[in-house]
Amino acid sequence: MMKFDVLTLFPEIFDAVLGESIIGRARKNNIIQINTINIRDFSLNKHRKVDDYLMVAGAAW
Repeated sequence: MMKFDVLTLFPEIFDAVLGESIIGRARKNNIIQINTINIRDFSLNKHRKVDDYLMVAGAAW
């Protein structure tokens, strides 16, 4: 069995897409295993913020 870990902000959407395709059939037949990990679960912010600050070079901004 092949195992994949996917880091994403939207695990529900990712799971829905992978359940209705060739990959979905492979998952049902235990050929592959896909584990979605929500990046927000590792946020240290109380609001589970994962965005970084805007990085800008020059006077354009």
